[in-house]
Amino acid sequence: MHLTNLTSGLPFKAAWRAALLFLLLSIAAGVVLIEAVENTLIDELQAQVDVETALFTEIYRERGRSGLLEALQVISATPEVPKNLSGLLAGNGLSLIGPVSRLPEFVGTKRHEVTYMTAGKMSGVYVLSVRKLDESTLVVGHSDRNVLLAKKRLTIWMLSFIAWITLMILAIGLWASRASLHRLDRMETALRQVGDGDLSARLPLYKDNDQFDRVSHRVNQNLDHLEHAVSGMKATVTALAHDLKTPLSHVQIALYAAADNAEGGGDPLPKIEAALRETENLNGIFESIMRITRIRAKSDKNHFACVSLQKLAEKSFEFLKPLSEANEQVLCLEIDRCLGAEDNLPVHGDEGMLLQAIINLVKNAVVHAGQGATITIAVSKSAIEVRDNGTGVDEKDLDRLVHFFARGDAARGTEGSGLGLALVKAVADHHNAELLLKNLHPGFLVRLAFMPKNPV
Repeated sequence: MHLTNLTSGLPFKAAWRAALLFLLLSIAAGVVLIEAVENTLIDELQAQVDVETALFTEIYRERGRSGLLEALQVISATPEVPKNLSGLLAGNGLSLIGPVSRLPEFVGTKRHEVTYMTAGKMSGVYVLSVRKLDESTLVVGHSDRNVLLAKKRLTIWMLSFIAWITLMILAIGLWASRASLHRLDRMETALRQVGDGDLSARLPLYKDNDQFDRVSHRVNQNLDHLEHAVSGMKATVTALAHDLKTPLSHVQIALYAAADNAEGGGDPLPKIEAALRETENLNGIFESIMRITRIRAKSDKNHFACVSLQKLAEKSFEFLKPLSEANEQVLCLEIDRCLGAEDNLPVHGDEGMLLQAIINLVKNAVVHAGQGATITIAVSKSAIEVRDNGTGVDEKDLDRLVHFFARGDAARGTEGSGLGLALVKAVADHHNAELLLKNLHPGFLVRLAFMPKNPV
């Protein structure tokens, strides 16, 4: 990865901002800390000078000038002379002892340059305490070199610490930026594969449950839906091309036959009527496909309302009872007796869609169960099922019966387009319901169950 790519990443930019903020705050805090340490050391130095001044003053009071001169002589002989300054001057400014050769310009305690007062014998800034002892002037001082040295060392250590932490923050930012760019590259690769037509490609998941994983999980869900939709579209196009070829051929043959009858002086009307019947069947197929497509594409569920499964079952029963009687079949309606009569078995959904789905289930049983079969519509609190005692379907056909134009081998000789269960499946998916197809040996069962924990 190029360094420019790393530094342009959001993690590094965030680290850079954090490092800059840390740098500014640390410098401000360092200045305050160093100033506080310096002031503390100066205060201690001043306290020490005041103590020594008080001690010399006490000696002067007890032993006079001679005793003070002896004490100052002892102090001057110590090896700490370069750091300490002590002297006594007469009233006329004559130095009696010590390096101070000029009277100070102040009385009290103060930080002051001593080069002028010592005629160049000593230099630098000292914390001086100047006191009048009768006609004499006592000068006691300590150099602030140790304070300056401590300040310098503390500044160096503080700047080194700040620089090290800042570099660490930037290094962590580069590492995080590299990691994020690596994941983004893998995500981009997967999306490029999808764009090139590989709908099986998925974004990588690292199980960190971070923003990348959440985005990848959502995109993968959408890719699953896209793959399913594209696969369904391909299957639908293939099925349309296959299943519409026969009725279109029938229409073409009927029209050619009508033309031949017209040319030969015969009656073309029967052939034209046959062609119209085929076109009506085609129109019904296209309407069913469009209805299924609209249901699959609809995501808005704001129109859902409380719908009674019992009432839907009763409507389907009344609507298809004449057709079952024409087939010499027995159509029954069963309501779960464990529920009170006042409980209308409500679900939350689209009444029109659900009624169409239930009618399709019952009609499918009436058409394919066979003459003399018994068909039962059973309703419970969270499900409705249609079962019969007919011949059932081949086990290998169960999984594909909900696809477009899918029909079992036993149903090839009966009417229908193979779209009934596909529409029921679309309605079930739209209502988050489960569609179950099962052979009963003998017979066949289709169950539409609504999930209790996620009601439709």
